[in-house]
Amino acid sequence: LSVFPEGNYYCFACGEKGNYITYLVKTRAMTVKEAYKEIERLTGVKMQADNPEKERFHRLNELAAQFFSHQLKKTPHVKDYLFKRGITEESINKFRIGYTASSASLYEELKNSFSIDEIRKAGLIRTSDERDFFTQRLMIPIISETGKIYGFAGRSLQEDNGAKYINSPETDFFKKSSLLYGLDTQAVRTRGHIIIVEGYFDVIAMHQQGYYNTVALMGTVISNRQIELIKRVTSQVVVACDGDDAGQRSAIKIVKQLIYNGIDVSGVIEFPPEATDPASFIAKGGNIEEARLTAKNGAVYLITKVTDKKERQEIIHCLAFNRSMPEFLSDLSESERYMFAEVSARELLSSFRMKLKPLIRLKNTGIEVRQWDRKAIAFLEGKMVAIANLDLKTPKESALEFARAIYR
Repeated sequence: LSVFPEGNYYCFACGEKGNYITYLVKTRAMTVKEAYKEIERLTGVKMQADNPEKERFHRLNELAAQFFSHQLKKTPHVKDYLFKRGITEESINKFRIGYTASSASLYEELKNSFSIDEIRKAGLIRTSDERDFFTQRLMIPIISETGKIYGFAGRSLQEDNGAKYINSPETDFFKKSSLLYGLDTQAVRTRGHIIIVEGYFDVIAMHQQGYYNTVALMGTVISNRQIELIKRVTSQVVVACDGDDAGQRSAIKIVKQLIYNGIDVSGVIEFPPEATDPASFIAKGGNIEEARLTAKNGAVYLITKVTDKKERQEIIHCLAFNRSMPEFLSDLSESERYMFAEVSARELLSSFRMKLKPLIRLKNTGIEVRQWDRKAIAFLEGKMVAIANLDLKTPKESALEFARAIYR
């Protein structure tokens, strides 16, 4: 690895190259703008002109978080609620959990320092009047790794107070789909994988157990931006959604999107009926590490959960295309196994041809896989290169034999 005085680097072993900005983007899951800010913080050298509007937005949210934290200190019964849920004083401070009481007005606190338009744009008062957007709710700030507050999630403590959770409205500076709640890139790299859960309190409970590599999506689907953030720090994910029907539907969507984007879902944790989410599982004495080690592989999970024929075919095609290990083949029908073998053969042969191309200058012709007499036969440039007797062995053995035959 060579690092040059002007800030560029080049690795002769793997070909990785870039500069100090590229390095932070790739190793810290930062945007380019965030990388510039981090360089400014580390060096004291101004690299970009500040965005005054964004700076005031973050300052506004910071003051709001301080207000909510002060309100929590004045309401011991709410703090007791947190303690009963297993949230420690340390976690309350770390995640800056607060409360908004109906007897206090955030707007009154902020209006002397910020315009009503700024407060409204930040989603802290209603669009129709000057009433606070959050009332009588536990307040959870959405904090980036750099410590900036982008918005809030408010959890109702009363049944007649609307939805269980409401989030700050999306703005020019706050988009839920661009953030991962609780992201700690260093912890992800140390562990080698990231754990995705559904809820804010699930993240907090997992962090209390030492799983600092846990994040929440703040929604039931995973966005392209969130996938990009994950890819920057790891290629391996564990999914731990709630155990109820809604949670399992979310898990299927998330696992599909991850696999479709080439990410290895090494495990999908399924929680028992009496403890349907990570927080309650931990509270009831559950062992997260044991659950992770015994979790189903993402491919196996999808195949065992999805019953729609068309959707199954799409999943199988994707798994074959990504060369997933065929542990799930025993759960497939005979026609599905043939389809998996065919797509796998095509992709393996494509890779094989590309590896040979610089050496023997193969023509850019197609690859064909035919089925004949319960056999799958692969042809490269019109010549038979592999044959697998898929009906003579178990599905896994057949697939592995086919792969070995192709590489031979």
